[in-house]
Amino acid sequence: MIAAHPPVVVPRARTHARAAPSPAPSASPSATPGPLHASIALPNADPLGLARRELSVPGRYRTNVRVTAPQTWWERLANWVFEKWRDLADAVSRRIHIGPSSQVAIGDAIVFAVLLGIAFVAARLLASFVSVAGTRVDATALEAQKSAHALALQAAAAAEAGDYARAIRTIFVAAVTLLDLRGVVRDDASATVGDLRRAVRARSVVLEPPFAELARTYSATAYAELPADRDGWGRAHAAYQALVREAAGA
Repeated sequence: MIAAHPPVVVPRARTHARAAPSPAPSASPSATPGPLHASIALPNADPLGLARRELSVPGRYRTNVRVTAPQTWWERLANWVFEKWRDLADAVSRRIHIGPSSQVAIGDAIVFAVLLGIAFVAARLLASFVSVAGTRVDATALEAQKSAHALALQAAAAAEAGDYARAIRTIFVAAVTLLDLRGVVRDDASATVGDLRRAVRARSVVLEPPFAELARTYSATAYAELPADRDGWGRAHAAYQALVREAAGA
């Protein structure tokens, strides 16, 4: 008797279901690679309107920026003086209790003093310019005459009229003209008073003292701007008379 064997179960092969492939996407104009602007269509676009719309966005652009012009040297100087004055006022106010009204009064006083100083300096410069211009005009007008005696008469007339400064200048020109005609010095417009004194000292010992006295009086009036009076004219006239006598005897 044949023994019965249990049935043999053969496992079936497991099959895996594959997913069906997805269909290829259909080509469309929007998926075609290319430049970005190629997909943006702006028919009948207004550039001016687009710019206005862009600039109207609040907070995006700064359109109210002001460009300040560079300051002049006068403005810089005024600002510097104002800052220094403010620093001085702050330092004084910290040490001394001064009210606002007192500070304004002190500032006005300082400004007034500065203006007075500027006016004084301007007046001095103007007076010096007028004096130099008058001296040049006198020298130009007297140069063509070349007569020491005529110049001396003009100086005396100016002294009688009370214009002692003009009288002293004219008598000095008369002395230089006299020495030029005598061949002692050369009447050169570029020669200074010191040059003339050295030339007279080198040529004549007797002519140097009266000419030196006349030159000192002239320099004090023309350059040092000392007030000319009757005494100064008297010294200048006496020195010229002594110069004439020594020149005649030389």
